[in-house]
This record gives sequence, C-alpha cells and structure tokens, in this order.
Amino acid sequence: MTKNKVFGIGLSRTGTTSLNDALNLIGIKSIHFPQQLFSNHSHSVLKEYQGFTDNPIPLLYMKLDKMFPNSKFILTTRDVDEWVVSMRWMFENKFVEWDLGNYPQKEMIFQQYGTYNFDETLFCRVYEQYIADVNNYFKHRSENLLVIDLTNTTDDEKWNLLTNFLDIEDFKYSTESFPRSNPSDDNIKHSKESVTISIIGHLSNFYKKVNRVFYSKKMRNIFKRIFNSGKRKDESYFIARLIAKKRLVNFLQIGSNNGVDNDPIHRFIMAGGWRGVLVEPIPHIYEQLKSNYAGVADLTFKNVAISDKPGRQIIYRLQQTSNFELPVWYQQLASFRKDVILKHRNEIPQIESLIVEESVECKTIMNLINETGLNKIDLIHIDTEGFDFEVIKLIPFSEITPSIIIYEHKHLTQNDKAASIDLLKKFNYHITETNEDIIAHQGI
Repeated sequence: MTKNKVFGIGLSRTGTTSLNDALNLIGIKSIHFPQQLFSNHSHSVLKEYQGFTDNPIPLLYMKLDKMFPNSKFILTTRDVDEWVVSMRWMFENKFVEWDLGNYPQKEMIFQQYGTYNFDETLFCRVYEQYIADVNNYFKHRSENLLVIDLTNTTDDEKWNLLTNFLDIEDFKYSTESFPRSNPSDDNIKHSKESVTISIIGHLSNFYKKVNRVFYSKKMRNIFKRIFNSGKRKDESYFIARLIAKKRLVNFLQIGSNNGVDNDPIHRFIMAGGWRGVLVEPIPHIYEQLKSNYAGVADLTFKNVAISDKPGRQIIYRLQQTSNFELPVWYQQLASFRKDVILKHRNEIPQIESLIVEESVECKTIMNLINETGLNKIDLIHIDTEGFDFEVIKLIPFSEITPSIIIYEHKHLTQNDKAASIDLLKKFNYHITETNEDIIAHQGI
C-alpha cells in the first residue's frame, strides 16, 4: 500500500464523498472536505490524515504536489450535464446551511468559479477547463494521476482501478460494494421542479440558437425573470451580460497578481474569446502570472505599474518566504502606500519585518494602449491595494469608454470611495457595489 498522501482533486458533486469512504475502507485514513486547509495550508490535519477529498483540495493541488512529492492524485469526473444538475441542487439546498454556519464553502466556490451564484453556462466552462488543466498538469506523470468516473463504472472496475493505482494488494473488494455516498441529487433529476427548469433551459437555447426572429422581447423578458429572479448582481452577472453582447471581449487588467487568486475575470479569460493586456509590477508574481496563462492566446503581459507619467517608483510588498503559517493571500499584498500593507497586522503580526521596497517601472494607460494596439477596451479590472482611485483618474475617458470597470474599494478611504463613484457617474456609469468591489457599467 502506498505510504504517500492521496488527494482527491475532483470538483464537488463528482463522487468525492464516495471516494473518501472508499479510501477509508481500504485502510487509508481519509477526511472529506478538510475546510481547515482553506485558510491554513499547513494545518495539523495534514499530519492526521493520509487521504483528502473535496474542497479546498481542487484549489490547492499544485501546492500540495510541491509540499508532498510523489503523492497520488485522484480526479473524479462525471458527465458534465449530470454534474451541473447536481450543482444546481447543491446551490438550492446547501447555501442556506452555509449561511447559517461558519462555513468557508461559499468562498471556495467563488475562488473556483468566480461567482457566488449558480450559473450553468459558466460552471460547465469551468468544469471542462479544470479537467483539461489537471490532465495537462500531470501529462508527463501519469503514474501520479488516476482519472475515474464513479457514476459510469461497475463496482469491480472502481475497486480494481483504485487498488491498482494505490498498490493495495490485500483488499478483498469482491465482497464489498463500492460506496455510493451523498446521492442527494438522485431524485431531483426527475422531480417536477428539475424537469421544469430543464425544459425552460432547452427552450431558451432553442429560441436563441434556432431562430432569433421568434425569440421575441416578451420571451426574453420571461426567461430573464425566471433565471434572474433573486440573483445577486455581482461581477459575473455583468461580465456575462457583456459576453452575451460581444463576440470578442477586449480587456485591460491592472494589478493582475498571479492571474488566479481572487480574480473575477480569470475563468472567463480561460474560457476563450478574450483579448487583453495584463499588468503586474512585481517580478516574481509577474512570472507566476505568465505561467498560469501559458498557452492562452491573445494575451499581452506587462511587468510595469500604472502611473501618471513614465518612470520608476517605489512599491511596497512582502518578501517571499516558505513560511506556510502565512495566509495564502500574503503574496498579493503590494501597494504604493505602505499604510495599506500595514492594515493587515492582525492577520500577519510580523508584517513590518516582511515589508520590502522595490523600484518598479511605471507607464501610463495611454503608453500601454499605444504599445499594444488595444485601442478598444470593453472591460477594465483594477486591483492595486488602495491605489485604485488614482488609477481610475488616469483612465483616458476621452479616448476609451469601457462597458465595465471593476475595482476594489475595501482599501479606499470613504472620501476616495465616494469621489471615485462621483467621477464615474459623470461619465454616465451606473454603480453596483459588492462586499469588496465596485462595478461601474454602462450600455449592457
């Protein structure tokens, strides 16, 4: 039997609970949904267990691979149409429970899919992209990855695949049924509600794709009321509206970080049909950014900061460290304002000793437009740790009019936040505010 760690990296609702129960049956002490690891990647749970399944493991598998060399990774999959029905059930039945308890699951969902809301089209894109990403990551290490569909194989086949992969020789699986745990979505596929939703979805696609002449304004309004009833208007909502309107989305991202963590546009970029410029001033983060988007077409990367004039400027960031006790987002902290970095003392008590100064190259937004030829911009995303309002003031609105501007407000002073909203309203933007971001939008 393998002595290495075993990580179930299938997304939620792909049989993660069943896999967890199977691992325990064959003698691998395993935990399902080890939520402790979401905020602390070196939590003692890593020492207590050998096997781990479900969130946050799919978010961490690359890091866990480096922390525990030669580990075994099991990617559970299922038919995407069946999976998305099960995800709908989860959102309709579990989010109330998560709201009432101290669960980080909603934040994990946001990191995985870029939204807190159920979005069938987006989820299917993310699912398929995730499967492709995992297979690509392990393409030269097939001995470390098992891909298995627990919904479409016999019990004997499941046990055989699992025990061979994990070098289990003494388990008599012929006398043991393979676990089928947490099948709460079985009946909803055939329930009246699910059938109604499915019919509506197919009718919507039919009217949109087959003949737009018959897809009348009245019909659009009916579907809009059905699907958007009670839906929170967040970043994904407005981006989805933009995608519906545009064949190709041109974007500028200022403060890209690594392109993945807490990034509301990452999944849309990965899905294709986007062309843009990603700006990140910190060199080692910039390299991570390029690596995370390796092979994605139509992207231009700039290792610069945005300022009112070209030149160099001092930026404050936290030094690289192998200290796993630090929160996962510590590398995202970089700002022209040292006081913004110091706001995180409560989470990082030793933060002052970690701050370093770095001289970075600066360019104007017009410099970037002229250099890259991106003279038509549909969306601007800004995440510059307290410098966001300054960047907004540098947008040349006489030259470009983005349909969407997303920027972080949590590090802005109340005066700067109010002033940023007033400025954007002068350019005819409507304002929507979420917990962390402000979304300025027009024409969508």
